[in-house]
Amino acid sequence: DGSLACAWFGGTLEGKSDISAYACLLEEGADRWGAAARLTEDPDRSEQNPVIFAAPDGGLWLFNTAQPAGNQDESRVYLRPLRRAGVRLASGAARDTGLPPGTFIRARPFVRDDGAWVLPLFRCNPRPGIRWTGAFDTAAIGISRDGGQTWQVEEVPDSPGAVHMTPVSLGGEEMAAFYRRRQSDFVHRSESHDGGRSWSAPAPTDVPNNNSSIGVAALPEGVLAMVCNPTSAAQS
Repeated sequence: DGSLACAWFGGTLEGKSDISAYACLLEEGADRWGAAARLTEDPDRSEQNPVIFAAPDGGLWLFNTAQPAGNQDESRVYLRPLRRAGVRLASGAARDTGLPPGTFIRARPFVRDDGAWVLPLFRCNPRPGIRWTGAFDTAAIGISRDGGQTWQVEEVPDSPGAVHMTPVSLGGEEMAAFYRRRQSDFVHRSESHDGGRSWSAPAPTDVPNNNSSIGVAALPEGVLAMVCNPTSAAQS
């Protein structure tokens, strides 16, 4: 309807059970954002990384992760419908996507040419006896061919430490994906030449990364814009 939605998570501290997802709207022509609305409220889990997805059929959905007491290896991914309630967004009942425990999301899904929803994922892979640092986290994609009812997972090859997979279209069946790196070295990139069905192993770009989030968008005339923190551990 011409409005923009902004979503985030907030509370006392990331990982605490009072963390919830919120959103607000910027109406078309308005010069300030509207009031925030709480979209999730699970008293036993930290609800993080909200992703709003506008489906091809016009439906509006919220994906988010939820983990108990900061246990990242027990994180679940939930999906719930969104609707307008006057000047705010309101959420419906949550549904567990069934994605494996320890799965996180960060970027919104895209829709393949066969209609499948493709949700970028990263997987928390702790090692027994080793304090979690994220070094063994890996990238993957979730694929749903029934409008988010069921999902299957396909791993991105050779992706230890590559998280927050952010795919962008380069036109036709060409795609690129960019990654935050747990090793705090460089933003990494992988490619797909079949519309997102398969991906190459992430490889370093020349953009430094300090294990902070990135965002990439395709602009007109084939230009890609990246929002990032262009520094690395080696530069600290």
